[in-house]
Amino acid sequence: MFEVQEKGTPKNTVRAYTGDWKAFTAWCRAWEREPLCGDSPEEHEQTLVLYLTYMVDEGYKATTIDRALTGIVAQHKGQGRRNPRSALVADHMAKIRRVIGVELDQAAPLLVSDLEKVSAAMKAHPGKVTDRDRAALLIGWAGALRRSELAALDRRDMQVRKLGLIVRLRGSKTDQERRGLDLSLPRAKNAELCPVLAYERWLEVRAPLSIDGSEHLFCRSHRSLLLMEERIPEWQFEKIIARWVRLAKLEPEDPELGFSPHSLRAGFITEAVRAGRVGESVMGHSRHRSHKVFMGYVRRAVPFEHHPGEGLL
Repeated sequence: MFEVQEKGTPKNTVRAYTGDWKAFTAWCRAWEREPLCGDSPEEHEQTLVLYLTYMVDEGYKATTIDRALTGIVAQHKGQGRRNPRSALVADHMAKIRRVIGVELDQAAPLLVSDLEKVSAAMKAHPGKVTDRDRAALLIGWAGALRRSELAALDRRDMQVRKLGLIVRLRGSKTDQERRGLDLSLPRAKNAELCPVLAYERWLEVRAPLSIDGSEHLFCRSHRSLLLMEERIPEWQFEKIIARWVRLAKLEPEDPELGFSPHSLRAGFITEAVRAGRVGESVMGHSRHRSHKVFMGYVRRAVPFEHHPGEGLL
């Protein structure tokens, strides 16, 4: 029972808060985190920051994310708990409003030419963290993965085949019932950009490996150290992208857009559309349910193709 039914609270608001709280607690259970702020407020504010970031990646609007946070605060208030909206959480929410207030998917696509520059930069900065980053970026790009999907991968989700890599997604934005689906990632002609070779190299670094493959695929890093026992948090992909964008000196096609983890997904779709791949095939691989949302990528990738005004003047 949701504990925020104060006098004068509209039923629709209570219903929305109830749904928001259920979604938050379900996420906390999945990631083994405590939904209520207790004796460790610093740890709980990190939980909230991660959850709000997760909602961004899942495509929620800023207003929906803001309402979810308000619902979480209301639940704490109803139970006489500490207000979880700390200065850090409030600042993070403010950043979300600024960044995605208009459009969530406006990230500069990471194109093949950009990946080539990143690969060259990685050669100049070798190491175990670089091996992890290369595998994560290439698998994320080739699979058009969301950062939440990339972070959730376990080694058992990966199968190397002769023609490529089969990646098992056990749950995503478009698979809320967690039925799972398999993505095929073909081997690349360019060995430096091959997700299969990058994955196999990462496994050599990731060793020792369990027999059942139950361990998380990508681990967290702290500076130049890999923390093998800790799953990579979703927010760390932001830092990974920022680091290699800086080292490779990348410049987005559209100067008004910046690179982010979403650039992997946007990059694959953009390159596939420009290469003339069939829209339904690309949409199936990217797991878009909304044709309208997918067409937004197409319009940004090829803004003048089949334009109704072409040749009129």
